[in-house]
Amino acid sequence: MIKRSAITVQSKPGHSIHNLFLTHEEGVKSLAVLFPGGEGSTDAPTLHYARKAALLAGCDVLSIEYSNKVGFDPEVLNAVTEESFQAVTQALQNNYFQLFCINKSIGHSVAFRIDERLNGMDIRHICYTPLAVHVADIIKRKCLVLTGTKDKWFLEADIQKLKGLMDIELVVVENAVHSLEIDDDYKASIKILEEITDDCASYIRKYIAKQDA
Repeated sequence: MIKRSAITVQSKPGHSIHNLFLTHEEGVKSLAVLFPGGEGSTDAPTLHYARKAALLAGCDVLSIEYSNKVGFDPEVLNAVTEESFQAVTQALQNNYFQLFCINKSIGHSVAFRIDERLNGMDIRHICYTPLAVHVADIIKRKCLVLTGTKDKWFLEADIQKLKGLMDIELVVVENAVHSLEIDDDYKASIKILEEITDDCASYIRKYIAKQDA
């Protein structure tokens, strides 16, 4: 049985942000947190199915919502990071020892800043279409990276920097754009969505099993 609730935090302008929190009945020690892209929705297909995959793999899941459209404006990014950090720390009161950050695009900028403020946890990132600016942060972490060969924000040179690294698992989807879709082929796009969701689920199950061994 999955319990559906919300973790509510106050934005800098003063309105309430309701972050969906899905929890199993008992005994779960792993939390997955979804950090969406710039539009701020975890209902995009990649994250919607990643949420299902994480739940079925045995994680509780927190879906972060942003108070503003996230870009590289420092003031907005700092405000959104602080709001998201408040939500994550409230969820962590459930005594998880393992954290999976499932990030999309600019959401990596929020997730990595929060990662740096957490101590004593096993933290892994599932990186859906990161940006080139995130390569330096990815290299320092344990990550599954999913990108496409036609992603204009993450080029072949960026992919090459991640190949062969011990803590990086890399999935490169041929002809996929930044949304991990094929622009003119919905059937191929649906197949890609299934495959990358399987990759997400397998990654979580592999490392949850190691923790529980």
